[in-house]
Amino acid sequence: MNAVWALAALGVVGAVLAIAAAWRRSNAPQNLGAVSDQWISEHRLGSTQDSRR
Repeated sequence: MNAVWALAALGVVGAVLAIAAAWRRSNAPQNLGAVSDQWISEHRLGSTQDSRR
């Protein structure tokens, strides 16, 4: 019976950790456009000798 309690406690701890991780991810800043904005600003003033143009 002790093994059942230990397994149940492990399951509860795992569930709490999963919920905490999901909550933390949902509260993370959602600045997904920062990389694109930075790339555009860097390449807007880039080399004029671009062979693709």
